[in-house]
Amino acid sequence: MRAKFLKKYTGIFLVLTFLLFVPFLKINAASRDCDANAVIYCGTLTKTELRTKLTNGTVKAYQSASELQKLFKYYGFDLSHIDSLSEGAVTKDGKVVVGTKTVATNVLSMGRSYMPGSTKVSAFSYPLYLRPPSVSFVSSSIPAFVRMNPNGTMRYAIIKSCGNIVPGVEYIEPTYTITINKFEDLNRDGVKNSNEPGLSGWVFDINGNGQSHTLTTASDGSAQKSGLKAGTYLVTERQQSGWDSTTGGIKNVTIRNSNQTVWFGNVKKIVVQETVPVKVMKFFDKNKNKIKDSDEDMLSGWKFRISGPNNYESIIVTNEDGLAEIAGLAPGNYVVTEILKDGWENTTGLSIEREITTDEATQNFVFGNVKKTESPKGGGETKRFLPTSGPIETAAMVFSSFSIPGALLAWAKSKRRFKFSFRK
Repeated sequence: MRAKFLKKYTGIFLVLTFLLFVPFLKINAASRDCDANAVIYCGTLTKTELRTKLTNGTVKAYQSASELQKLFKYYGFDLSHIDSLSEGAVTKDGKVVVGTKTVATNVLSMGRSYMPGSTKVSAFSYPLYLRPPSVSFVSSSIPAFVRMNPNGTMRYAIIKSCGNIVPGVEYIEPTYTITINKFEDLNRDGVKNSNEPGLSGWVFDINGNGQSHTLTTASDGSAQKSGLKAGTYLVTERQQSGWDSTTGGIKNVTIRNSNQTVWFGNVKKIVVQETVPVKVMKFFDKNKNKIKDSDEDMLSGWKFRISGPNNYESIIVTNEDGLAEIAGLAPGNYVVTEILKDGWENTTGLSIEREITTDEATQNFVFGNVKKTESPKGGGETKRFLPTSGPIETAAMVFSSFSIPGALLAWAKSKRRFKFSFRK
């Protein structure tokens, strides 16, 4: 009788026991957890399912899309991470494994139900608890999605069977510094030598990775910008007048995993003084109109004195074409003076003063001269000398030398027409 009773009711007892204690059963690796402890009801066995439930939410309390996304974001999750999640597992002894590599140890897993050894998460108003996996795990290992930080640490894991979160290490992206050194490149070799000083007050722009910064070099010629993420930046110097770059004024600086230093060399420009020539033209001004006419010759061998700024003075001489030139003079006010020759007179003025510029019209000086005509002593009309061969020519000579009576007397004596006698 007793045996029959036990046989009859054992099955019922086992069913009731399972129904009573299933909410408290520890997580099993082969099942979905559709209970009150699951952060995502019935878990999320694929990436597609994870995306769907986080986008649409579930029917359970505190599992709307906004609540789930806020919770997961708190632990570093973003919907954009889903495709890059790694396949891994969380172990009962508190490890997270990806492949054969342990990427985290002493981790805690999350749940919505309190179990002995749990700590409440105070950041949220609804019940959430963290505890060692040994508190809630039955299996030695449960599959999970794992998010890795760029430095090889684990950011978080999501247990597939229940969607429970396993927090990891927050990744703080490293930043770096670009140091600019500005120097006077005295020997123009593009390298900072020990005797070459830094240049202060030079402005640089740094642009890249969505950032823009402006720096000014200090007294030692340096400037620094910290807090820059890895990537490529364009560093540009703002050129100053009077300087030439010896290293190039624009540089691409790539930051990978270390600080970077970049050098910019400049040297003062060599100022080339602008110079001008002085050109002199000398001609025979036959008609004295002060203009070089087509039938008037050029005069060679004439000297001119040139005086200018800073006590400058030189002499130039016209060549066979009547031209003289001197080049390489600084622009300024000059006086060109003709050194007059005997037997000539100037028709255009002995000295010409003018400001000489790069305008060619200011550089040309024209001097005209004509031969002097001879005058008798004491003034009067110009003497004209005729040949003296023959009587007519002789008479003409005499007439030109004496008064008319004297001329007649001389002529008479020459012919012996007059005789003079003196009585005692």
